[in-house]
Amino acid sequence: METVELRNKPELKITINQNGFQILDSADPVNNGHYSFFKLNHVEFHPAQTDWLVSIVSVVVDLITGGGNSGKFKNKPNLQFKVASQSFKVYLIDADLDKAKAITDLLNKKSLHTTTYKNNA
Repeated sequence: METVELRNKPELKITINQNGFQILDSADPVNNGHYSFFKLNHVEFHPAQTDWLVSIVSVVVDLITGGGNSGKFKNKPNLQFKVASQSFKVYLIDADLDKAKAITDLLNKKSLHTTTYKNNA
């Protein structure tokens, strides 16, 4: 069993065991739970990125209304999980992004391994 702590406060941990992984997300408890590798489709790491569409619309609205609140709007870094028929995001605000990238690769490898096993069974 391996536990990776991505953030201390609020706590965000992912524990990997032989058959699956467990998420402990104190910031968003709806993500908490144990998930099987057999049901894991994949995990995607999304770093913080500028949302150009929202940023451009903001500038246009400010030009029309005379406001001064435009600027670059960024999407929050997150891990997007696709497990069976559900999809959810775990936000990585103040988290260790290098560990998040590493855990993404590890979970996807475990998922591929079990997918191969399922196809051969």
